[in-house]
Amino acid sequence: MPLLPFIRRKKRREAEMEAGRNLYRISGMGMELTGAIVGMTLLGLLADHWLDTSPWLLITGAAVGLVGGFYNFLKQALRENRRALRDVRSGDKDTHDDAAAQR
Repeated sequence: MPLLPFIRRKKRREAEMEAGRNLYRISGMGMELTGAIVGMTLLGLLADHWLDTSPWLLITGAAVGLVGGFYNFLKQALRENRRALRDVRSGDKDTHDDAAAQR
């Protein structure tokens, strides 16, 4: 029984590390969304100056950046949601296993 508190601390530490990794993943999703919008808008602006078609390519670039950025954001958000559900389900199983081991 003396290992039980150590195991609980280790599980808590692992959960805290996983929460930190999730935070970086989620903040990275926001940065990718911003990067797609800003990048495509700047490309549209440069193309407008080069082809003298102001403001049509700027608007097109911003629209493409929005659509592409939100598509990528939604795809990653759904992936994170599936991962979180899988972790919750496996965590429920671990909790039941721990309770059975304590009996």
